[in-house]
Amino acid sequence: MEEIHEASQISELGTDRENHNNRRMEISNMIRPILKMMKLAGEFYGDSPFLETPVRGSNYFSRLYCASVLLGQCIVFVQAVTSIFFDGFTQMENTYFLLMFSIWYLECMGTNAICLFVLPKSKKQPSRMSKLVSSLFTKESDLRGLTKRRLSSLLAIACCAVAFNSICLAALDCYRFISVARFQPWNGFLAYRLLHLVFGVFNSFAWVLPVLLFCVVCAVLSGMFENLQKKLSTQNSTSINIGSLRQEHHKLCETVALADKVFSPYLFVVMSLHIPLICFNFHQLLKNSNEDNITYIITVLYWWMGLSGEVALILMFGIRVNEKVRARLVIFN
Repeated sequence: MEEIHEASQISELGTDRENHNNRRMEISNMIRPILKMMKLAGEFYGDSPFLETPVRGSNYFSRLYCASVLLGQCIVFVQAVTSIFFDGFTQMENTYFLLMFSIWYLECMGTNAICLFVLPKSKKQPSRMSKLVSSLFTKESDLRGLTKRRLSSLLAIACCAVAFNSICLAALDCYRFISVARFQPWNGFLAYRLLHLVFGVFNSFAWVLPVLLFCVVCAVLSGMFENLQKKLSTQNSTSINIGSLRQEHHKLCETVALADKVFSPYLFVVMSLHIPLICFNFHQLLKNSNEDNITYIITVLYWWMGLSGEVALILMFGIRVNEKVRARLVIFN
């Protein structure tokens, strides 16, 4: 009897380990492509798959690359703010234009700095993101809505958004002669214009990729609570173990708290700066709707729609997780 019991324990241990590896592989396949794109954009360095042990060797080149991107974003932000004091108060339209770009540069710079602080995995101690991913590996989640094909489509849409935004910035500079580098004291020097165009691409990635990571993590969290709901619905009322389910719900809430620590600084920056950007773009869209500057109108319309859509996505996925948490909490109480 003891041998049979030991054999069953070994079998259960092997099944749990296999399930854990499968969950780890599924979640890694969802997060890894986004982190690789963020690594290319200078928003992430180090171990993208979040393995149990950090990869040996140094990440000096990757860290230097990320530091260079962040430094370039700081430079273009300082240039935009400097132009406000030189040319920003001569005409009201210059004020709005320079304020729009200053806020956008500030937001992208802040987002990039936050990503470099909370995402990479260190050898000395795990980052906030690595703690969250490690917690996700141990929880069962309903991931039917997050297929590999759908995630690839989302990444393709994000790349198209970055490409279109970069084209709009280049068209404004080359055809309409509208750029931060064309104001004083930069006076349209080619080096300054190229600097803004190059780091405009990096800012576009900083604008798009973190919100995609946030939505994927929220979808995984929602799937965890949906999996708990299935356990509640499939068990009989006589055989249901409220204590174990309540404990499992508490562990899921702890994972949500880890996600809050990861994304709360990013959400603070985005929500506090997206709102004035939406207002400025809407004002510029109404003011220039009767003019013949089609390129500027299309660009401002795209920015306004992109900013509004990003805020809507953040609210939609955040509210969905909050509803899952509160609904299960009411049931258990």
